[in-house]
Amino acid sequence: MLVQIRIQGYKAVVQMSREQPGWVERNVDVLVQLLQSGESSPDAEKCTFNPSAVPLLSYPDEPGEVAVVKTALIQHLELDSKVTLGVLCDQLVAPDDPTEEEDRVIRERLRRLVIAFLGEEAREPLLARLRSQGESGMEQELALIDTLLKVIGIHRPENSSSVAR
Repeated sequence: MLVQIRIQGYKAVVQMSREQPGWVERNVDVLVQLLQSGESSPDAEKCTFNPSAVPLLSYPDEPGEVAVVKTALIQHLELDSKVTLGVLCDQLVAPDDPTEEEDRVIRERLRRLVIAFLGEEAREPLLARLRSQGESGMEQELALIDTLLKVIGIHRPENSSSVAR
């Protein structure tokens, strides 16, 4: 029952972005964070459960739930590809400031999920969107290429196949 309610909420986020374009960036950021909802934390078995410290959406969910989140992200790419790509690319570049180990692990995990999303589910819809925009799609394409080049510069060798795709 809770899964269906959350799925309806994800769909409502897309509708809200259609009706209020100024919310696209924040809504995409939320959806990107939700990509993690399909995975349990690599250290989950070591953690003690503290309900006040763990957000509701951090539990591993139904596989179909993450598919709905990915569909919502693709719909945002179709709605406003420039803003959506900007948010996705923000997750690919490591922050300049040093972070604590736990934050670094979470960020690296999210980065891996975003790379997989861009290379798999979003690849064809994104390429089709960029092709359909003709010259105006060049700006988004150049922004994406610039970010990917930054990622390649800082990536680890074991991630090279993901970046290359």
